[in-house]
Amino acid sequence: MAFVSTRGGEAVSASAAILRGIAPDGGLYVPETLPVLTGDEIRSLADLPYAERAAKVLDLILDDYSADELLSFAKQAYSSFECEEVAPIREIKGNTHVMELFH
Repeated sequence: MAFVSTRGGEAVSASAAILRGIAPDGGLYVPETLPVLTGDEIRSLADLPYAERAAKVLDLILDDYSADELLSFAKQAYSSFECEEVAPIREIKGNTHVMELFH
């Protein structure tokens, strides 16, 4: 999948966008298109551990890397989080929930 700068410019590969970080024009690299997931595909992610869920989502846009590489990267990235859930969703009251992002 190609990545483009938020300010325009040439399209680059996922790995080139990651290595460059910021585009030469100062913009951020974003996927040229976003994958569309069905409800069933989204629901299938719900019960996965956070790192596995992240790897599956990244696999949809980072085609320069294998699924195994992405899983390894995600597991390493989230291995030091205090909370196994990484970003747990907590009920505040009734149908009001919050995602904890401080772990």
